[in-house]
Amino acid sequence: MGRLVALSLLGIALALLGERFLALRNRLKASSQVQSVDLPNCHLIKGIEAGSEDIDILPNGLAFLSVGLKCQGLHSFAPDKPGGILMMDLEEEKPRALELRISRGFDLASFNPHGISTFIDNDDIVYLFVVNHPEFKNTVESFKFIEEENSLLHLKTIKHELLSRYIYVADTLAHEIHVFEKHPNMNLTQLKVLRIQNVLSEKPTVTTVYANNGSVLQGSSVASVYDGKLLIGTLYHRALYCEL
Repeated sequence: MGRLVALSLLGIALALLGERFLALRNRLKASSQVQSVDLPNCHLIKGIEAGSEDIDILPNGLAFLSVGLKCQGLHSFAPDKPGGILMMDLEEEKPRALELRISRGFDLASFNPHGISTFIDNDDIVYLFVVNHPEFKNTVESFKFIEEENSLLHLKTIKHELLSRYIYVADTLAHEIHVFEKHPNMNLTQLKVLRIQNVLSEKPTVTTVYANNGSVLQGSSVASVYDGKLLIGTLYHRALYCEL
């Protein structure tokens, strides 16, 4: 009797394991088969060769791009070049990327920009807040945009122990977001799983505007739209400009 129960439990365990294996195989198969969706008016942005991880666009069409992010264990196409902030005026007929000059006193050699956000005050002054990883540490740099000089005035470096405390991982196939806490020894503890429900209901409207199998862009991380114009950035590769 005991042997029969043991065999039954073993059978159940193998069945569960097989189900998990099939689910994982299907996910890997789905992720490896990307159906390309092309746009007729697309071209790579000149001057971006080593990533454009984040993009923020102002209401007047000025787009700011953080470029040159370097991550441990990740290939870099420009390992000796510091990061920077580029600007594109999407109101122009043929927008081009212009690197903004950063004021003296800022350690440009260790500039390793990540996320970027903008803020416009009541006097229409534009401020940029850029996540920075100098020597793979974590800070937030605040800048004032000087439009007439196409430059950035560095205002402050913000440091805090909570800046890099949590990591959010999106599982798009399972429609889940995993929240982890990062410890000083670099170990991770899973805190919660956020499940996104009703993604296949009639209410959400999702349209694939552009998709590529890696032949044009590798490691896409952001996409921003302004007045029928699309910018697609990548973690470590190039950037794409499209007209919708």
